[in-house]
Formats: sequence, structure tokens, C-alpha cells
Amino acid sequence: MQSNKVKFAVEKCDLIQSIQQEKILSLINKRALNQKKIYPILIQVDFSNVSSLKGLNVEETLKFLEISKNYSNVEIQGIMTIAPLEYESDQRVLRKLFSKTTEIFNNQIKPLLVIENPQISMGMSNDFDVAIEEGSTMVRIGTSIFGPRLPI
Repeated sequence: MQSNKVKFAVEKCDLIQSIQQEKILSLINKRALNQKKIYPILIQVDFSNVSSLKGLNVEETLKFLEISKNYSNVEIQGIMTIAPLEYESDQRVLRKLFSKTTEIFNNQIKPLLVIENPQISMGMSNDFDVAIEEGSTMVRIGTSIFGPRLPI
């Protein structure tokens, strides 16, 4: 999430799934406070150790959860991850990544969340079936619905 998109996102969206910076967390909190609402977000994580991906590692995620307690109008509802593109056709690697993410989520992150049914958003149009089998509670299938994006 880019800082210049926060105003639009908080006004138009029900959930943001890509938060990984305290600066953005603070901006969302400020907007939500002005609108007198609690705004739900998912923390973007990357437990794959692939350097090309964006997202917080386990230690950073735990620290981010602690920091988030300082923001009264933001509610962490879970995590979101994106599988590395280079492995999108290798179901064995995807399964291992999704399984590892679910294990970390269940053992280290979920106990720290205050909501009743936290979300683990894994899987997109090309890999959602494996993600669901490995514990995903939310998938992002825009390409399957709208078709591929046109190059800009």
C-alpha cells in the first residue's frame, strides 16, 4: 500500500491486505479515526525467504503486531502472503510454502490476535486450490474473474 492511496482505500474498501509499514498503519489509523470506525487490515508477510517478495518475516511480523497495539482505530485481522512467481507451476514448493505459513500463523501469530476468526489470505488464481488445502481462509482470484491485466 502506498501512502498516497490510503485515503481512497479507507473510504472505498472494506479491508486492506498489504500492510507492512508502520507509516501506512499510522495513516490508516488517522483516516479511520476521522471516520469514527475501526478499520480491518491484514499484514503482508513473506515466510519463503525469497528476496524478491515483499512482506515481513516472522520476527518482523511479531514486532509489527506489538506496534499495532498503539493504533486504536486499526484492527489486525490476520495475514496475507503471495507465493513467489518462480514457483507458481511447482505445486510441491507451493504446498510447502503455504503449509509453513499456516504453521507459523497458527502457532505464533493467531494467538496474539484479538479477533474471533482471524484470516490467513493465501492463494491467487493460479494456486488457490493448493492454498485452500493448506489452510487459507481467503483467496484472491481477480485474474480468474476479470482476466489478465493489460500491460501499462
